[in-house]
Amino acid sequence: MEALQKQVALLNGVVKPLASMPAPTGLQPLMAHFAGGVFPAGVIHEMVVTTQQQQAATHGFLAGVIAQCLPANGVVVWVGTGLQVFPAGLAYWGLQPHKHIFIQPQNAKQVNWVIEEALQCSGITAVVASSSTAISFTNSRRFQLAAEKTNVTGFIQTQNSTGQANACYSRWLVQPAKSIAIQGLPGVGSVAWQVQLQKIRNGKVGKWQVQWAASEQLLVVPTVQQLIPPVTIPIKKYA
Repeated sequence: MEALQKQVALLNGVVKPLASMPAPTGLQPLMAHFAGGVFPAGVIHEMVVTTQQQQAATHGFLAGVIAQCLPANGVVVWVGTGLQVFPAGLAYWGLQPHKHIFIQPQNAKQVNWVIEEALQCSGITAVVASSSTAISFTNSRRFQLAAEKTNVTGFIQTQNSTGQANACYSRWLVQPAKSIAIQGLPGVGSVAWQVQLQKIRNGKVGKWQVQWAASEQLLVVPTVQQLIPPVTIPIKKYA
């Protein structure tokens, strides 16, 4: 059965699924929506971004995904017309900043060229790119074919708010959410997002609230107990 599942995955575009990598702690509810229960590698994931707030949330979520779901100590290429990530801040997410390459093309045409060239380099683990428009079917197909050959995972941020059809393996929408209190303590809690999987090949769509457990450096789908609001202690007033 395992051999048959791998053959089916190959026929559906999953060239080299990371079956040997265990599911990240705390993300089992999300991983259950993927074929084989592992994060799809060697494919193109579309990340829908329409506001700066969504872009910041998407970058944080992707940093956690790259740190947990892809091979450790890999090289990551960030592509965009402007510098949108503070390199030193990647350490907060358990990544090594010196293994990240930032490329800033001058226009959309150059962005697409750099994305394809980076995806064709087998020495790279992932490519994270920002596009000011929706990705065309032609470009998405070229990116997908390049990723399948080298097993490089691509995350393309686009303005595809209408769900325009393309050849990407999945489509995500990440939005900022209210921070989650840590064990009911007051103050700012753990970073959290509303993560929606809008399209997925060989899997199931879904929606989750995901948080970053900074003390353990891992992404977690909170349990019901974690979402219970903190207890309010009344303050007595004396005359």
